[in-house]
Amino acid sequence: MSSPSATAHVILTAAVCATGLVLPAPASAQETSRPPPDIARFSPFEPSAGLGITEGELQLPPIGVGTGFNGLDSGETDAFLLLRFYTAFKLWRFGAGLNLNLQVDDDGQLREEDFDEPSDWFRVVDYIRFGEPGDFFHARVGKLRDYSVGHGTIMGHYYSDTDLDSPKSGGAAGFDLGWWGTQYVTSDVSLFNLQVGRVYMRPLSDLGIPVLDQLAVGVTVGVDITAPRKLIDAGGGLVKVDSDGNLKVREDPLVVYGADLELPLFTGLLWDVTPYADYNHIVGHGTGGHFGMISRVALPFAVETDLIARAEFRVFQAEYIPTYFDTFYEIERFRFPDLADPSTKRDAIDEQSAAKGWYGELRWVVPDLVEVAASYEDSDKDQHDSLDAYVQFTAVEWLRLRAHYHKRNITDYERVFSFDDQTFLSAHVLFKLYSGLYADVSFTRTWVFDEDDQRFRPVDVYSPGIMFIVEF
Repeated sequence: MSSPSATAHVILTAAVCATGLVLPAPASAQETSRPPPDIARFSPFEPSAGLGITEGELQLPPIGVGTGFNGLDSGETDAFLLLRFYTAFKLWRFGAGLNLNLQVDDDGQLREEDFDEPSDWFRVVDYIRFGEPGDFFHARVGKLRDYSVGHGTIMGHYYSDTDLDSPKSGGAAGFDLGWWGTQYVTSDVSLFNLQVGRVYMRPLSDLGIPVLDQLAVGVTVGVDITAPRKLIDAGGGLVKVDSDGNLKVREDPLVVYGADLELPLFTGLLWDVTPYADYNHIVGHGTGGHFGMISRVALPFAVETDLIARAEFRVFQAEYIPTYFDTFYEIERFRFPDLADPSTKRDAIDEQSAAKGWYGELRWVVPDLVEVAASYEDSDKDQHDSLDAYVQFTAVEWLRLRAHYHKRNITDYERVFSFDDQTFLSAHVLFKLYSGLYADVSFTRTWVFDEDDQRFRPVDVYSPGIMFIVEF
């Protein structure tokens, strides 16, 4: 049963989305304004979307039926027979994909951890969406993969399903009316415990003053209502877990809020340059400043293509953590800064000292064909150093691939590509073998809590298999 607060959040979200659909934008704003640079990355590659449905097609959706095996390697390999069922459809701006993976052990039983919590039943929903980020209005329910809000300084490169046994299905919505807009994300549509919302405006868009009419200001608030403060001690150096293997914690809500400002200085057909500043505060703790510039160059090729570069200088007070809701957040809320550390992230804020550093990002994008991106975060505090790399290729119908690599706590350059427990890797390849027959291969690193070692242990899930698509 949902709580009153969860119900209120659902009503609030629906009201915000409905406002975006019915409220008209001023004509002058529509004519003069440009959307802000696309820093919030949201992958259009979906496992269930690789079924060959074309935009606007109205027919019975095809069904992908596949088999293979899952190897769960956490020191000792557990193998499961994998049965896969995919389906997806698109109609106008609507799209949906279902992705049911059944793991069967040697005794013919389903893997118990996959369906032992109410939220696990959302695993079947890969995505239900309307539109895409950057459109007038977009909304999505399902797995959140590599999601950022605003400039990504509060929520950036976030994944909702890094915990193998407790993956979350989140929700996202937003609209852009030209002169103002919103972004909203929740990590879990069954609990609404983590929520991040941003409202931005272009207050001078009606004045017609060059440059100044593109000025944008925004406010972002992120709240984790159930942020773990302390793990409950079970004695003997152990922590308590419930019957489903989840950690028992003492909760202490955490709030991060911030204001941002951006002013595109050049907005030509081939080149834009946009300085920005974000000023964030963790309530009861410290403050951080992010000062950067985004440059976008439209390369003169036969197809539309953009090269986007971003450089950012950062200055942090004590008790501040940048991009608090990041790739690892769903597990590091319990263990931070190292996944074997006894501190929760909520508790570890108190130990963070003042820091300064740089962040850089480079992206090459050919819409609907290929995207390559890499970013590096460097500071005088090792736990803030991280590398992020991403590639996606969807240019041909017979081959689709995506890979995302994220490395944190880089203490020296030798660790950049060391595959330790501070490394996240997700990769998926769909390769057409013949007619409706596809090779379907994926690899994902997730984590599970090891009660014996009292730490989160990385689990490498590799899934080679075959899929056959039946079209009606």
